[in-house]
Amino acid sequence: MALFAICHLGVGLGLIWSILFSLLGKVRLRITQSSISLSYEILWLLCKPSLTAPRQNIAKLERTRLSYKTDSEGGSVAIPPQINIWAGTKKFALGAKDSLSVPELDWLAQNLSSWLNLPITLEQ
Repeated sequence: MALFAICHLGVGLGLIWSILFSLLGKVRLRITQSSISLSYEILWLLCKPSLTAPRQNIAKLERTRLSYKTDSEGGSVAIPPQINIWAGTKKFALGAKDSLSVPELDWLAQNLSSWLNLPITLEQ
């Protein structure tokens, strides 16, 4: 019974967090001459630890398309499109979960490609 209550509490807190982040949250991608970083903030407070890497490690720019995978019950789950910037083994991902539309993703991918002088790799 306690496990059931803890699970429901976790789901409820997750939903509250999602709503707060969608209303007040920011995703900040910062690329400087020396580094790349990705952070998530709510009301200027850092929510997750920032992902950082040296800029010279940026090696690949991916643009994924909408795809589907099968869940554990055999249903179909949509995987939204996103942009992945690979710096070594670190993946900096931006996409629908960050409230970016497909035209915005396309625009951002083109600008990043031009600025970083990297081709866009289309992934499924």
